[in-house]
Amino acid sequence: MRKYQETVKRLEENDLIVKWKKPKEFPKWLNQEEWDSFPDSLQIREITYNVQPKGFRTKFVTIDTTVLDEAISAEEWAQLYFHWWKIELNLRNIKITMGVDMLKGKTHGIIEKEICLYFIAYNHIRLLMKEAEEKANADLEKISFQFTITPIRAWGPTLGRMLEKDQYERLFEEFLKMIAYPRCRNRKNRSEPRVRKQRPKNYQLLMGDRHEFKGIAHRNKYEKAA
Repeated sequence: MRKYQETVKRLEENDLIVKWKKPKEFPKWLNQEEWDSFPDSLQIREITYNVQPKGFRTKFVTIDTTVLDEAISAEEWAQLYFHWWKIELNLRNIKITMGVDMLKGKTHGIIEKEICLYFIAYNHIRLLMKEAEEKANADLEKISFQFTITPIRAWGPTLGRMLEKDQYERLFEEFLKMIAYPRCRNRKNRSEPRVRKQRPKNYQLLMGDRHEFKGIAHRNKYEKAA
């Protein structure tokens, strides 16, 4: 879609080395000195491929990269970009599954500590999943993050009360086996739309302090205008 580019080399039909020319006008968030320090052109590898898995709205994806190594095929770039979607799923686990989307801190310092604790917990859960994968020789992609949290909440107090080392190790091994049980068997390329199971309750939003909140009268208590 860029009008100020030209093709330098055609590797394949949908695999090009192009040159992006610097536009004449620079954006407002840059000053003239910074804009002049940029090169007049930039070589980019542009790869376009068709999205094969079902359930994806996008049919064609174009990847632009400054890595011009021709030893990396277009198919490898497409697979690498497809794996990037798993990062989005991991971010969803942090925000939704762990509840980081609703922070309770009121100051910058408390919010930073709260986020730090969430990431510490997230890394510990991922370490448990990795250890369970190695113990049971399982596939890490088939281990559910959300189900890993459930055994931690159920088995955590029991493991914390174990005083004998042998009994703790035996129970911990059973705990890892439960985590490693494959629950995401049909996860490959499946469609996961963001939907709600239930409709939200018809309540007002609390946008300020509760003691200052003034509720709107119910519709059956409205006074009709004369």
